[in-house]
Amino acid sequence: WPKWGGQGAHPETYVEQLAAEPPIFVLRGLLSSQEAEQIMVDYDVALMPDFDRHSNQTSSAVFQRCAKKFPVERCSTVQDKGDACDFHEDPTHFQSPAMADIHERVADVVGVPEDHVEAAWLFHWGRRSSQTVHLDNYHHFTHPKRIASVLIRLRPDPVGIAFPLAKTYQAAHPLASDVTFIGQLGADANALPFRGMGFGRHFAKGPVHEAYLDICSSAPIKLGQGDALLYYHLDHEGLVDIRALHASCPTEDSPLPKLFLAKFVRAGSLLIAHNSLKTPHPTQELQHWISKRTDGLDASVVVFAPGGELDVIRPTSCP
Repeated sequence: WPKWGGQGAHPETYVEQLAAEPPIFVLRGLLSSQEAEQIMVDYDVALMPDFDRHSNQTSSAVFQRCAKKFPVERCSTVQDKGDACDFHEDPTHFQSPAMADIHERVADVVGVPEDHVEAAWLFHWGRRSSQTVHLDNYHHFTHPKRIASVLIRLRPDPVGIAFPLAKTYQAAHPLASDVTFIGQLGADANALPFRGMGFGRHFAKGPVHEAYLDICSSAPIKLGQGDALLYYHLDHEGLVDIRALHASCPTEDSPLPKLFLAKFVRAGSLLIAHNSLKTPHPTQELQHWISKRTDGLDASVVVFAPGGELDVIRPTSCP
């Protein structure tokens, strides 16, 4: 379990467990307010929507400011998400001292080597952004698997986050008690061809989506500046835990943006597997996943479907 706060620590730093299935914790005061504000300044988080809006103007001051902090290819790409901006840190391009401290701290709290922790993702989600319920092991071939996520609030969260299938100690949704339903979802999530974001596309409607909306309207998990949410993704057999399905609550009606960073923790070294701490491309992970298998493949063919998602053609589908 996470090592944070406790005897001799600052009284505002402590661990609070919210659920056992999946394990969900609040890490109070993982960052001080000063550290959170420093990250905002270091990475221009408040300016991130402007990075998108000026991405085709490579001579603009905004573009040049983006390119100092993030790879040029990201600064020249427009995301079709309104005010929902996601930027991935590249430590080889730029990493502030404050971010380096956070990387080391997350590894220490979770209890893994630093090369098991991905480079940070920074998020600025405005009023028009929304999110689909999903798993953080975002496709079937995630390798090494993500075992945990740490979401750190850079400003107080105006809307919160919901885990519709989690057996939280307080305000668990009735759907979390439907063992048959959850068992079937878990089997589907761990089967080819999809899990994670691909599997999550099925939850734009239906009972899981309705449970998500119910929690967002009644009892979402909201954290203050510098607080972090730590949750685990795998069950005791090392399979993806379907109860870890989650999503940020809608921000359409929020007067304030949602500003946070995410650190994803892997079950193995990213440097050994991929020679980088950045989130690997799915095809890169697939290649490593295949190379590590000792039981052979099932002769299925992995392809890219329209939209860039992984799909599988079984041998029986081929003429």
